[in-house]
Amino acid sequence: MPSFFIAVKRVSYCISKSIRRMIIFAPHNMLSDPPFGKLDLISCRNVMIYFQPVLQRSLFAIFHSALKNGGYLFLGKSETANEYSDAFNPACSAEKIYIHNSAGKADNLATPMFNVPSFQPVQPRVVRMQDMASPDFEMETVYTRFLENFMPASLVLNASNNVIHFFGNYMDYVSIAPGKASFNLFHIISKDLSLAASTALSRSRAEHAAVTYTDILVDTSAGRRLIDLSVHPIVLPGKGDSGLTAMLFTDSSRPAAEEEGVREKYDIRTVFTRTLRT
Repeated sequence: MPSFFIAVKRVSYCISKSIRRMIIFAPHNMLSDPPFGKLDLISCRNVMIYFQPVLQRSLFAIFHSALKNGGYLFLGKSETANEYSDAFNPACSAEKIYIHNSAGKADNLATPMFNVPSFQPVQPRVVRMQDMASPDFEMETVYTRFLENFMPASLVLNASNNVIHFFGNYMDYVSIAPGKASFNLFHIISKDLSLAASTALSRSRAEHAAVTYTDILVDTSAGRRLIDLSVHPIVLPGKGDSGLTAMLFTDSSRPAAEEEGVREKYDIRTVFTRTLRT
């Protein structure tokens, strides 16, 4: 239990962050939106009982097209797939667990029709010499160099503090909340890092230099740990400041001599005072 749930005021439980981070929450119409393909498992318990036979057949047709051969279908106690035994073989009748047979005959299961948007074919991009001088190509080069040099968790921000690129294992430091999507840094960054990130960004942009705060205590899925937060202006070769900024999160173990720019131990009082002044 402790690995999966967190007690809330001793009267209820909340699923742990490590589990929630592996789940995508999104609205989905199971009858009209296309499902994922080659699924290992579909759990649809106590849903069929609310549908008329026509809708039930549509759902079984969707399950037949979505499950991989040998995949499992879980139904509710009052539901059954016996009418489609060629496609769904009972694995545990008591628990209503079925194994999918993709080669099974399903003459009474019409092929489902989904609301799929039309797409234009994409031609492979040919890189010409003149393209190598374009801003898009230069940004691709910057990203490549960035990845090669900084593999830890990191973000690329534009001038409005919106994240335009994620790198590495960043999920301990930012999280996307359910609802309307926002990639503004200060809507998604950990509260433990918000003040340090704001101050480091302001200093880096004002001084046109890298700024690093060390030994920041952060709550992560693996427990509390000390990290360093670094902010680096991204400079395009021959063109100067690009308006983009890189933010890196690393464990507090790298010697100060390896970093250029401003580097100081994180102290919340000092940082808060600096924020008030700016």
